[in-house]
Amino acid sequence: MKLGIVLTFSGHDGKHTSSSGENCAGRHFVPITVGSGGAFTTYVKCTTCERELAAWEHGLMASQQQVVFHDEHIIVGDAGFDPADGTLKLEIHEKHEGSVGFYYITVTFDSGNATRIDYDGGNPRRVKNPIVQTWEKNDSVKDVKAVRVRD
Repeated sequence: MKLGIVLTFSGHDGKHTSSSGENCAGRHFVPITVGSGGAFTTYVKCTTCERELAAWEHGLMASQQQVVFHDEHIIVGDAGFDPADGTLKLEIHEKHEGSVGFYYITVTFDSGNATRIDYDGGNPRRVKNPIVQTWEKNDSVKDVKAVRVRD
């Protein structure tokens, strides 16, 4: 990917919502920051709704509905909450090779319940799609925070 060009991610690869939460029909994007290498994160801007989104070489990241945290090492995305069973699926994308550090990721629910997971970016068998759960029926996600606690 290069700065200054217009990318087209057709169909599902470019599906996203605008900042107001409405589905955007736009599938043309301009890179605004470019990651290095084919597997690293790039940020693009939709030419229709002007929302900034994280993308791979082949399309938008799957978690575009809710990017809840990002820094220079990782992106944490909300990949879907099911209020029936209280599970929240997260997606963690790493922006570079090697260790990205150790993070505490805390999910707080409207009921007051909170769950913290430890993300060890130095563990080669780390889970990049963790699931957190509340035990309250029909709960909802209030907040997701991530804190990098060590390199």
